[in-house]
Amino acid sequence: MNTLRGIRTAAYAALLSLLPANCGELSSCKTDNDCKESRVCEYNRDLEGLFCMTPEEAARESETEDARHQEEPNGNDTEEDIGRDLVFTHRFPIDGFEPNIYRMNQNGSGILQLTFAEAHGTHRNPRWSPDGRYIYFTGMDFPPPHDYEGRRIFRMNADGSNMNVVTDREGESPDISPDGEMVIFKAFRDPQWDLYIMNADGSGELNISQGYFGDMYQPRWSPDGRFILVGGTHRESEDQPVWTAIYLLSPDGSYIEKVAPRGEFPAWSPDGTKFAYVKTTVLFDEDTGQEIKENNIYVRDITAGFDEQITFRNFNHNGRDGPDERGLSWENDGLIYFAADGAIEGAEDKDLDIFTVDPISKEIEHIIFEGVDETPDLR
Repeated sequence: MNTLRGIRTAAYAALLSLLPANCGELSSCKTDNDCKESRVCEYNRDLEGLFCMTPEEAARESETEDARHQEEPNGNDTEEDIGRDLVFTHRFPIDGFEPNIYRMNQNGSGILQLTFAEAHGTHRNPRWSPDGRYIYFTGMDFPPPHDYEGRRIFRMNADGSNMNVVTDREGESPDISPDGEMVIFKAFRDPQWDLYIMNADGSGELNISQGYFGDMYQPRWSPDGRFILVGGTHRESEDQPVWTAIYLLSPDGSYIEKVAPRGEFPAWSPDGTKFAYVKTTVLFDEDTGQEIKENNIYVRDITAGFDEQITFRNFNHNGRDGPDERGLSWENDGLIYFAADGAIEGAEDKDLDIFTVDPISKEIEHIIFEGVDETPDLR
């Protein structure tokens, strides 16, 4: 597995911040609106960032990007070995620990940084559009009083260019419908958490949960686009404890059903008949007299309603910072991708790493050892 490369040094980042807006080919940008004289904002791999280019230069860069993205494969690697593209979030010390979005080949080659969050900013929760042209993600480029108040849904091209905000108000954790027409996301507004759907361009927002949930984790469209799964809290009565459960919703919010009594971070199977999720079980240690919480991945048959435990290692799926959008992803290659504490392999590093587990054989593979922030999405 290759080591993550292509990361700007602090000195280089400082140099970019000093560049004037009209310095020609070296003019940095975030969107086309930052460029002048009919230039467009495009990713330059050699300079490792977004820069204003002429349309001709941008066209040449786009033509060579796919070839460049296959950088440093092993000499014997076939196209199947290289695999498809993963997008994921990573924090690096030289970036001030601001989470940024990266892209790489499925076999670990071709590491490419796509976003460059400003100080105290965050770029996370990346999700591919079904056609592979766009990446939607949660972005925040300034520190508001409460961080969820500044989060918006962004969309960018697959190479990191032409980044634009698609929500006028708060929003995070996007997922795109299978036909690419709609986006589901959660948002803290008015002031409560709710699920919203909108058109892919950000228009036509609709609140589909109307205050039903106290909090939510990882909304996901079903493969046929007919339903949405989400982990959420809902207090059915004042005398009952509140646990995060898995709920099934219709896209218009007219139908809501609890389909797993305890769990979070649901991920549909590729055929839509099952879903994986993280379930926390509470055990009692008789020697210490303390409760022990164990997190593991389970798969539930959505029709039959029974569970199968897939992992048995008490993964810290939520990382050292507490619950967040770490999540699961069940991809078309049949594997479940997840982020968990690398220390499960006996390592000293407590950062999150990326793993896969085969839900049939239950075999686990540690595919990224560098410490990431969230589960990847595979195109």
